[in-house]
Amino acid sequence: MAETISERIKTFFAQYQDELVADLLELVRAESPTNNKAAANDCCDILCQIVARRLGVTGTRYPSANFADHVLFKVGNGARNMLLVGHYDTVWDVGAKDTSHEGDIIKGPGVFDMKFGIISSIWSLKAIQDLQLPFDKTVYLLYNSDEEVGSPTSQPIILANPSLYEAALILEPSYLGGIKTERKGVGMIDVRVTGLASHAGSNYEQGLSAIDEAAKIVSYLHSLTDLELGTTVSVGLIQGGTRRNVVAAECSLKADFRVRTAAEGERLLSQVQAIKPSRPGITVDILGELNRPPFEKTPGNMALFHKLQATAEYMGFAINEIATGGGSDGNFTSFAGIPTLDGLGAVGDGGHALHEYIELAASLERTMLLTAFWSRC
Repeated sequence: MAETISERIKTFFAQYQDELVADLLELVRAESPTNNKAAANDCCDILCQIVARRLGVTGTRYPSANFADHVLFKVGNGARNMLLVGHYDTVWDVGAKDTSHEGDIIKGPGVFDMKFGIISSIWSLKAIQDLQLPFDKTVYLLYNSDEEVGSPTSQPIILANPSLYEAALILEPSYLGGIKTERKGVGMIDVRVTGLASHAGSNYEQGLSAIDEAAKIVSYLHSLTDLELGTTVSVGLIQGGTRRNVVAAECSLKADFRVRTAAEGERLLSQVQAIKPSRPGITVDILGELNRPPFEKTPGNMALFHKLQATAEYMGFAINEIATGGGSDGNFTSFAGIPTLDGLGAVGDGGHALHEYIELAASLERTMLLTAFWSRC
């Protein structure tokens, strides 16, 4: 009896697991901090070499003034267009931690977030080619270098032609093993308070403390958190003053906020923009924006998830959906109306943490799932 597609895919990845791991380790060892353009461009060179070696295609590189190149590959010539987005930049400075492979565990800077996802996407399409599986699609692989700072220069490339794509798949790591069907929108608030300096002893009453005013604003911003709605506001940085014995003339703060819906983001920002100084002589300047719109649980996103779930059942795997507070490039594609799924990458833990790792066997199941999805859906 002929092998099923499921069996052929599993056999393929059992046979080529070592080569896939070798590619992964090569990419992880090519360290690529977002803020190190030279190192990240070296990583992009290696990424392009891996794609050429495994898929036989060359990409279009998009230079950026402040970041490494973004690169776009086109694989296949089917009538159905799919977008796959991944980022090769990491939060780790060069030399911050080592790369290792022991048994089922692989560690290294960016292995979980999200270099395994990149290698998985390449090898899923290699399996399609080598096994000559049914494939009626054209897949656009976009790998960017600035996702960890909000994708300021790659967002226009991602959203250049949203109507072209039937679906977008984001190869960020899974969260607790789940496929992400919902992500919160991510916003930023910058506040600058200006008061009046004076001697903290002899002329205390003549001063206007910017720090005191900022403290009131911090308290107000935190009061806007509503856990039932999924809204959070967190002031993560505050700076002010010049000397211990001087009433502070200036203070600034930076806050992060997360919302589940675009409407909630607009409501929150209106409350922030309404902040006024508590007394004459003090000025308050506020900048607030929703950097990444919410990735909401739309009918299109859920229909795509159910297709993936059916493919998982065919492959003998179990997947579940999950929501998370972190943002990704999937926020942009979903908000633009492209049915989107996220979290199809590595299974493991420790994104942005020193213990970052992937579980190889479970992660390879995601590569097999993606391969079957390309062929069956």
